[in-house]
Amino acid sequence: KNSDTRGSCSSGGLAHEIGLLLLNKGYKVCGVTYTADKEAAEHIVCTNAKDLERIKGSKYIQSYTVGVFNELFNSDTDEKYLVIGTPCQIAGIDKYARLIKQRDKLLLIDFFCHGIPSYLLWKEYIKYIKEKKGFELIEGIRFRDKKYGWHNFTIAIEDSDGLHYSDRNIDKDLFYEMFLGNYCLNGSCYTCKFRTVYSKADIRVGDLWGSKYKNDTKGISGVIAFTDLGQQIISELVDTCIIKTESLETIVEGQMKGDLDIPKARNKILVDLENEKALQKIYSKRVIPIKIKRKIIRVLRG
Repeated sequence: KNSDTRGSCSSGGLAHEIGLLLLNKGYKVCGVTYTADKEAAEHIVCTNAKDLERIKGSKYIQSYTVGVFNELFNSDTDEKYLVIGTPCQIAGIDKYARLIKQRDKLLLIDFFCHGIPSYLLWKEYIKYIKEKKGFELIEGIRFRDKKYGWHNFTIAIEDSDGLHYSDRNIDKDLFYEMFLGNYCLNGSCYTCKFRTVYSKADIRVGDLWGSKYKNDTKGISGVIAFTDLGQQIISELVDTCIIKTESLETIVEGQMKGDLDIPKARNKILVDLENEKALQKIYSKRVIPIKIKRKIIRVLRG
């Protein structure tokens, strides 16, 4: 219901509202921020609403977890945590928490996950953006900005002069071209068993893509409760969120299902990235020929 929250989150802002709700219940909130000086994503622990602002929005790179995840299980207190992470991260936390009989102090949230690209891609992308835009220092990144609408994949890049935008549909942003084209995901992402509705979390969230809400431009969260605790938390959001029941088919309609094909050029792309070849050259040499071939096949098939 808060338009500012909805506008600054990647979809409908539901995870943020859950975070605020659980802070008020005495939980600490563990989520991911982007740290510009490290050019990396990392999990942090939030203890107030100001901290929570740092973990708003999607981050499409692997988060560094060691310090924070150690805190979750090395505490001698009965402090409770909300933890938000990729399905595989959350499955690992769930398994370990059960082994040491601490699962009841956690509320776990994962999300519909496309997969995680290699950090080699992100490293070359940052270099490419600095050269393209003439930036000396990037001060912040928003991976899913809504400047051009919820359905567009737009990166907002902040430097000392303000925000600059790079969009997949408008200017063929190279990070999104490589990431969403599955050209250099982690090996396990191509056959991930956590795709669609298999989860070890209490709650799964994500963009409610699909035909029913295709004309919405502001963002809607799809959510699935897997446990009684997850269902209870969602039911307590009625004061801050508009909650509607939908069929499972509607929730998962626009999500990825099944295994992904591994692009034939993947290994060569990873070698190119490892050798620090320019991202634009890699894209032109390895990806554009594939896209042209696909287009020709579509035309021939009518």
